[in-house]
Amino acid sequence: MEQSPEKTKKVERSNEMPEEWQILREKILENFESKTDGLDIGRVKDFMKEQNLPIKDFIFLDNENKKEVSDFLIKTIPKFGEKLADFLRKEDTGAFYVPCLDIIFAKRNSVLEEINGTETTEGELIHELGHAGNDYDIFNQKNSGISRGRTGFLVRNCSDQKYRGKFLEEGFADLLRGKYMEQNLALPVKEKIEERVRTFLDKAKKTIRVPSSHTEHFDVGIKYATLSENGSIYLSSSAIAATALEMLIAHRPQLEEILCRARNDLDYLREIPKILNEIKPGLYEEIQKCDYSDEEIARVQNIIKEAIKNLA
Repeated sequence: MEQSPEKTKKVERSNEMPEEWQILREKILENFESKTDGLDIGRVKDFMKEQNLPIKDFIFLDNENKKEVSDFLIKTIPKFGEKLADFLRKEDTGAFYVPCLDIIFAKRNSVLEEINGTETTEGELIHELGHAGNDYDIFNQKNSGISRGRTGFLVRNCSDQKYRGKFLEEGFADLLRGKYMEQNLALPVKEKIEERVRTFLDKAKKTIRVPSSHTEHFDVGIKYATLSENGSIYLSSSAIAATALEMLIAHRPQLEEILCRARNDLDYLREIPKILNEIKPGLYEEIQKCDYSDEEIARVQNIIKEAIKNLA
């Protein structure tokens, strides 16, 4: 029986961004000013250069130009633009990378900057630059729209549109943020965070032991912690993954450089599963198929802990 044209239509692939998206990208960069007052962007760029990773385009938004950008996106690309505008409207979204446009959108939050310092905003940019700093420019185009087949360690399956590699991708990006925060966060803020978590803090390991009702406890490096508006501690899912990567790097130090080089070199990308499976057979697959939720990432972190313990 013949399949419908929709089912038989092949995905068109290109190594270049489609022209209409290039035009849209240029319009966004030309028409909207990045609100970077008070941020040390030079320090951010120096840090990324030290990691041998590229600096991609970004726009910092305040309340005024956030609405202007949202309206522009909705008007110019209605369906996809509405999705992007939703991200911009959400109060809990600090920054995000848009692979199809190769642009980072980052929102300023004056309250959180007052509490944590502008270094935390810079750290969010570092995280997104980590996502953006890859050279796997393969654009998939079909009737439903345009997507990137691979963004760093994140791979999208064209048949079911599901992602694999969230653990590695988010963990890597936050690994960079954590390193930046450890180097640059003001001492009074560090002390305030330590005071908030003193009951759960392992000072020797510089980690917070987090109890969980869904899995065994999990650990998060204190350098990944930030203060919320109500004074509580905020720990992201990415921070759990980044802490797990640190555990692996402690036992396989070459992994840190390989992760960075794998952003633009396939030979290094192929080294990652070899190293992980040497630690424990099947570990790479366990990490790749991990769903992006606190419970799943914590579960895989505990698998990594057990695998490392068995090395001895």
